[in-house]
Amino acid sequence: TGDVVKTWLELWGKGRTLCFAVDCAHAQSLKLRFEEAGVRCAYQDADTDRMERLAIKRAFHEGAIDVVCSVGTMTKGLDWNVHCISLARPTKSRTLFKQIIGRGLRLADGKEFCVVLDHGRCTQELGFVTEIEADHLDDGKPGKRRKPPIKFAKECPKCHQFRTPGTRKCENCGFEPTPQCGWVETADELQEVDRKTL
Repeated sequence: TGDVVKTWLELWGKGRTLCFAVDCAHAQSLKLRFEEAGVRCAYQDADTDRMERLAIKRAFHEGAIDVVCSVGTMTKGLDWNVHCISLARPTKSRTLFKQIIGRGLRLADGKEFCVVLDHGRCTQELGFVTEIEADHLDDGKPGKRRKPPIKFAKECPKCHQFRTPGTRKCENCGFEPTPQCGWVETADELQEVDRKTL
């Protein structure tokens, strides 16, 4: 994908932005990069407590924070005055895509439009969010449940003991690996798309 921070600075740069990342490591690295570029930025994930979330919301609406980078916690049920969505992640889910972009499509006083910076090529894959409709409902019958994936013990890179499957912290030495993000940015630039170019 293109450079998320550079693209935001060039095409928007005015604040009131939600940035949706691939995972926690990606969102945290984007927060740091926004801050390095002089942009006031906050980070929120599933572990962000209620009081901190309220403080982020207040700062966002007061203009003290320009961008909030998040993973999964701001996709639905969020009624903020958002003017820009930076979609720094892909999805194949039309529902999730609509929910994310829907954060910016909510009406607000003085708001004429919402800028969507789609780094995940979701618009090319799924179509314009305003044109995605469900033409039928499922039949209501329970589907086949997938078996949960088998979790295997992993070797601790520090003491080489095996950790209990599904745990991050080594029970032997206490080492906890830092999450690494596999998302790669390139020097490509976003291109404006319309119905004729899709």
